[in-house]
Amino acid sequence: MERMRADPILRPSYDAMPAATHIKPSLPETNYFSQQLEIHVARAVYGEVSAKEALRVVKENTRREAERFKNQMGL
Repeated sequence: MERMRADPILRPSYDAMPAATHIKPSLPETNYFSQQLEIHVARAVYGEVSAKEALRVVKENTRREAERFKNQMGL
């Protein structure tokens, strides 16, 4: 945290942290993950799959999307 506070680029984020609640990190995969979570948790709620299976699918789909993004960006 000290490094973040000392970094002029990261300092605004550091300063905002105490007031920030219930926020999503700004990552390319965040929206995809949120969509997947909504879809697959609903499937579990309606009894189409188990909760464990729903979360497994979300994890795998999000991992795959993150890899796709990294490859697309040449990272």
